[in-house]
Amino acid sequence: LEFRRVLFRSIFALLNYKNKKELKDLVIFTLLYECALRVSSLCSLKVEDIDFNLLEINIKNAKGNVNGKVPLTKNTLKIIQLYLNIFSKEEQDYLFTNHKNEKYSRWTINYKLDKLVKKAKIKRPDLFNLKVTPHVIRHSRAMNMLNNIENPVPLSTIQKLLLHKHLSSTQIYAEASPEIVRTAMENNANNINIKRKYNKKKEENLENWLKNNIL
Repeated sequence: LEFRRVLFRSIFALLNYKNKKELKDLVIFTLLYECALRVSSLCSLKVEDIDFNLLEINIKNAKGNVNGKVPLTKNTLKIIQLYLNIFSKEEQDYLFTNHKNEKYSRWTINYKLDKLVKKAKIKRPDLFNLKVTPHVIRHSRAMNMLNNIENPVPLSTIQKLLLHKHLSSTQIYAEASPEIVRTAMENNANNINIKRKYNKKKEENLENWLKNNIL
């Protein structure tokens, strides 16, 4: 999981917020990662969906009804505000649009991500043994939160972030987490009281038996 953090840092490092075009991409991929958004939710975002007072985004379903609320960090909000100050959105319905004023498609987001990955791969080819997709970004965000050693995030909180209707959908991340399995094993081992140990003679006999029969 640590290599995924380094991987995404290497991708984000390519984006300069002082560059107008790169700022737009920075907002896109910051939202995808920090808020663990689905691509469809990202493409459907409107300026009105961002609540600057409550620091959250309203995620709507296909019918336009609010499906859930995803929190925003103050740093993410600052990037969005900078983006909105540069890109005039008064005549645009959606947060991210092309030159025809059409909302971004899934294909557009994938294309932008592929370009970034190709650039990052030149500098750090060792990090890109897996295909990086928007869903991988969402998945990695959930896993990183779950495996935060200092402050692990409860599954119920991750469920709210991912907008899963059922906790069973979120439990997949726990089952895929080696850190959770390792912690459970260590806790279980700590509860085991070993009442008898091999004495020196028995240890020598066992070592000889292993050498003669297995090693």
